Amino acid sequence: LKSFVDGFDKFTSLQQTYQAILAFLKVLVFDEGLFGDFSRTLYFDSDTLPLGNGISELLSLPKSIAFACSRMPVYTYDCDEAPAFNTGIMVSNPNSTLFKIMLRRLHDGWAFNDSFVKATLNFDQSWLDLLW
Repeated sequence: LKSFVDGFDKFTSLQQTYQAILAFLKVLVFDEGLFGDFSRTLYFDSDTLPLGNGISELLSLPKSIAFACSRMPVYTYDCDEAPAFNTGIMVSNPNSTLFKIMLRRLHDGWAFNDSFVKATLNFDQSWLDLLW
């Protein structure tokens, strides 16, 4: 993890909406080292406000669903003709194997040159779109 954090400047130009380190922080929801005592993690961007039964709905998803988030509005953009993720709200199961794969791919610059990532300038969402 330290080697990646030390070199995270590799993707600063790909994240224009927020600081690049904040995009990396979303990957941490999968880290069993941080969240291994929990069966689920919920992530909310600071500009979100869950209403109604939203949180209980997310927590009631079947355990077989390892990751879920909302989609970008249809009038914005798609990822290779599929609905693009909106990672402002996420639910995930911490998983050390997946987290290690994500760190390795981030460290190696996987998909950093992808046209979708460059076009959206919203690295965290776009990179996760391509990963899944």
